[in-house]
Amino acid sequence: MNIHRTIFVSVATLALAAVATTSSGQMPSFGGLMHSGAPSNGSADLAGAQSSFFREFLASRLEVGLAQLNLAKAFELKDAVTELEAEQASLSGGPLDKDGVKKSTELSDSVNQQIEARMDSDAALSADGKQYYIASLPHLLKGTLLAAQLPGAAVTFANSAKAAAASASLMDKARLAGTVMTAATIAKNMPGFVSNLFGAYRKTLAYGQANHIPVPKDATDALGSLQ
Repeated sequence: MNIHRTIFVSVATLALAAVATTSSGQMPSFGGLMHSGAPSNGSADLAGAQSSFFREFLASRLEVGLAQLNLAKAFELKDAVTELEAEQASLSGGPLDKDGVKKSTELSDSVNQQIEARMDSDAALSADGKQYYIASLPHLLKGTLLAAQLPGAAVTFANSAKAAAASASLMDKARLAGTVMTAATIAKNMPGFVSNLFGAYRKTLAYGQANHIPVPKDATDALGSLQ
């Protein structure tokens, strides 16, 4: 087994393990979307679903963002490098809230468009650029595998918010209205965002193959079932 295959087998294993354990550990507090106090069962379920979604999004975005950072360096996209470095520093401080998710998804889509434009123009990479490209692949694989879980986590968040509001008192219904709207918006937008990540991953692999840059077979196999 060569070194690239070893890297990708290890990354895929770690990614799938991370996906399997996303519901464990202590739940962080996210941006004040939920108020403190003794929760009912409905609000406790909502708090758990909310925490789980934001935690899973953060884990995926850190990996995908690091992959994009390497690709931006590979294609000498200086402004994108600056933005992604700032985002990595911010995300490393955790945790995320709804505004953070919106900002991260917008940055991700924007950077992907810039990278894909360079790929579509058949921009050649320098020797250093090829090394940045190769370095991006394990992070892109892991982040995309983690992202595959986000639509389901977003739907759980939205359903939990609706259920909590339905069983709440009139006063609590008003308090939960913003959370219900936030969760519904995230659930609506997340499939498209994840689909864009899948497309960017496939295009990144295709670029490497077309330009004779080593792309481990594992990188393709790991996402073969993702549509």
